[in-house]
Amino acid sequence: RPDAAFFAEQEQDALHTVQQLMPRYRVRPSALLALLQGAGLVAGTAAALAPAAARSAVLGALQESLTGLYNDQLRAMREAGLSDEAPDVRAVMIRLRDLERADEGAAAPPDIVSLTQAQSLADVGFNGVLGAVVKAAADAAVAASGRV
Repeated sequence: RPDAAFFAEQEQDALHTVQQLMPRYRVRPSALLALLQGAGLVAGTAAALAPAAARSAVLGALQESLTGLYNDQLRAMREAGLSDEAPDVRAVMIRLRDLERADEGAAAPPDIVSLTQAQSLADVGFNGVLGAVVKAAADAAVAASGRV
């Protein structure tokens, strides 16, 4: 199983790849980048120290959140007609979307329908709630970074 160092190195490589493209397309990183990196470090450390089921819930939630983010960005590129103008950016986003950030078999967090249909938190389980909270926090952090 890949360990925390593997995932950290993978994310560092991804960041380096994106930083190489930024000057070419005259974009800047989010002002929240340092905060997001710190939050990622905390989430990764917590996941590494957590019991296997909780680690799987956290990593599965992060995987789900980032996959959604990259799919949204790819869709926006296509709708704006930029896919053909920036094929290198598109290729990097596809590669980043497809990176495995969770252990094989990590459960995706429950969706909103599952959460609303649950009679109690016990129906979803601790790890389901943990995954849902982590995914919601990751989605909110990414949305905020896109605006700042």
